[in-house]
Amino acid sequence: MNTKVETQTSGLDKVKWLIAIALAVAGLWGFYYFENNTLFNMTSEPLNDPVRWIGMLFMFGLAVVVAVSTASGKNFWEFLMSANMERKKVVWPSGPETRKTTWMVFVVVLLIGIFLAILDWIFSSMIAWLVG
Repeated sequence: MNTKVETQTSGLDKVKWLIAIALAVAGLWGFYYFENNTLFNMTSEPLNDPVRWIGMLFMFGLAVVVAVSTASGKNFWEFLMSANMERKKVVWPSGPETRKTTWMVFVVVLLIGIFLAILDWIFSSMIAWLVG
């Protein structure tokens, strides 16, 4: 039995979502703002790409932390964890099984392609004979 529980969003959750969105936007803005600018105008060299990437990813990480602290963020995190547990339960095919299945698919596609080419030739010949 699967029961769906609806959660009420509080005012604090809405504020947290706004903060998370603001952090993500700030990280993206900073990434592009410092593309051609210098850091605190102390050098004439442009800010390095790795520093820009690290800054943006740090801000995105903060945004994720704030978003996960909301009620819907916690529900989403629990969903991801349960999906990961289910993924671990999957029995994946072995290498030889995968190769055998791949070859079967190739052969079937090739046979269907040949069959369709023959049908195309037959119908084209019939239409050419009818049109004359």
